[in-house]
Amino acid sequence: LINGLSDEKVRWQETVENLQYMLNNISGDVLVAAGFVAYLGPFTGQYRTVLYDGWVKQLKSHNVPHTSEPTLIRTLGNPVKIRSWQ
Repeated sequence: LINGLSDEKVRWQETVENLQYMLNNISGDVLVAAGFVAYLGPFTGQYRTVLYDGWVKQLKSHNVPHTSEPTLIRTLGNPVKIRSWQ
């Protein structure tokens, strides 16, 4: 039991570090997600990519904290619900 729980400690530490990273970068990620919801619905995939790249460049130029590749699904999605859709 003790050995099994020691493995869980490592997993929980990794989870806490990942959650801390996501929390530190939430402002930029939510900003991009809001842009996706508000602006990208009617546009083509190619134009969406151009806008997304521009938004990420603006986040970097204004030093807004964000994850390396902010996406709508990673920011607002529920992995369990998305998996059930498939």
